[in-house]
Amino acid sequence: MASKGQVRLNEFWAALDECLPGYTARMSDHYWYIRSPDKQIPECTLPLGKHGTRGNAEIQVGWIKKVARFLRVSDCVAKHIPALRQ
Repeated sequence: MASKGQVRLNEFWAALDECLPGYTARMSDHYWYIRSPDKQIPECTLPLGKHGTRGNAEIQVGWIKKVARFLRVSDCVAKHIPALRQ
């Protein structure tokens, strides 16, 4: 099933604060690099969003689902972000 919709980046960060305490995120020119405190999980990327104001950009739901699944917190993140439950 295709994912539709967008999620505000701050909403995703709040969900990660609850679901993955101790994660780190750093911004590059085009992506956010997110690392789990569990060193067995490699770093993953999330696009910055559209050009312009990127502080609280809207990110496509499919990217959020991919990162949450990769970091092994998809069930927890879905509890905090209603768009992921569809």
